[in-house]
Amino acid sequence: MKPLKGKVALVAGGSRGAGRGIALALGEAGAIVYVAARTSRHGPKPADNAPGTVEDTAGEVTRRSGEGIAIRADLSDDEQVAALFRRIETDCGRLDVLANSVWSPNFMEVWSKRFWDLSAGIWRETMETISACWFCSVYAAKLMVKRGHGLMVHVTDNQHQDPAAYRGQILHDLGHESINRLVMSMSRETKRSKVAVVGLNPGFTRNGTGPAVYDE
Repeated sequence: MKPLKGKVALVAGGSRGAGRGIALALGEAGAIVYVAARTSRHGPKPADNAPGTVEDTAGEVTRRSGEGIAIRADLSDDEQVAALFRRIETDCGRLDVLANSVWSPNFMEVWSKRFWDLSAGIWRETMETISACWFCSVYAAKLMVKRGHGLMVHVTDNQHQDPAAYRGQILHDLGHESINRLVMSMSRETKRSKVAVVGLNPGFTRNGTGPAVYDE
């Protein structure tokens, strides 16, 4: 008997990297796994040309005894996230697990640049990442609180004993600390509804072509 047979999970940012690994593990446990990200066989390739699509991950989930469902979506867009959760509710009537591994900006290429030399694009990507965390959490909470149970896991970094410590790159610091603070605050508000919100720090990982922690 698979331990997560019949459970419903959403992996946001599941096309590659840490999100893909989480989706495959959920599939091995027998879960129904919605794999959502921007990178699809039917859309533009990511800027870094890294391999992996939502269809690839969903297919592998199914091969590992789960049920993989690929959803192409920009998770920083409120309307697209709302549509995704409406589909999950219509299909399954519930959501048991949200695993959020969305991350857009690549700070490694600009690590040594001063903040006034950074592009407007990398600022927008950082804000989009925080927005994806917020929107996915909001809609997941609405489904989970209604049923009185659920687990939200946000893949993050920079969990430091000293909250005032600097992590070496301004937007890397801002992006992760924003997620960490959201996790802490959300967990306090969902606790009475028996919904857990936690941060998962996997450390340095690779996406197949270079260093990365998260997915698009």
